[in-house]
Amino acid sequence: MGTTKSFSIYSEAAGDSVAFGQRDASSSKEHGQLQQLKAIVAQQQEEFRAKVAQQQKQIAALTATVQKVSEKIAFSKPAPQLVANP
Repeated sequence: MGTTKSFSIYSEAAGDSVAFGQRDASSSKEHGQLQQLKAIVAQQQEEFRAKVAQQQKQIAALTATVQKVSEKIAFSKPAPQLVANP
């Protein structure tokens, strides 16, 4: 009758040992989780870029409005008058 031996690997980074059979399943699960995280990060980056682009347009519109108001104020002020001293 044959005996089955179980081999394990000690991971210093994780601080635990994992059997070979579990390692493949764990690695596959971790790979799937990593892919999900990468997809989430990519989506968040795209949303961030879109938000920044939207805010840049808003800033440009507000800047143009401020410039127009500043011009109106400058034109509405009476020109300075020089007064001769007697």
